[in-house]
Amino acid sequence: MLRVARGERRARKKRERRSRESPDADRQRWGGAQVNVTMVFRDVASSERLRESVHERSEQLGRYFQAIQHVEWDFKRDGEDVALRCRLRSKSGFYRAQARASRASRALDEAGEKLLKQRRRFKQQRFRTRRVTR
Repeated sequence: MLRVARGERRARKKRERRSRESPDADRQRWGGAQVNVTMVFRDVASSERLRESVHERSEQLGRYFQAIQHVEWDFKRDGEDVALRCRLRSKSGFYRAQARASRASRALDEAGEKLLKQRRRFKQQRFRTRRVTR
């Protein structure tokens, strides 16, 4: 009976602590802390919609990369196309991707996919070299 009461008290205290925390506390608790994002637009119009999609893509990358420290998105007009360079620094390493498309949003999607592809390849190499003991 005493143990049940202690367990209930602990659970109640835990719920109270979580209710006092900020909305981002869950994200930080599970390793998806808010990502530090830098956006640079050179000769490219920056709309609110594009900025939101950059933040969404950065948050999405946070699922695949361990403890992202910084993401830099560099949009640049190159002729009629938009050239995009992305640099991502995380606990698991430093990743770069480039993309070129007619629209900035397409270049953003391509660069994000390239980063994910690099991360998957890196993880596969790591797990392929592991020794399996029986």
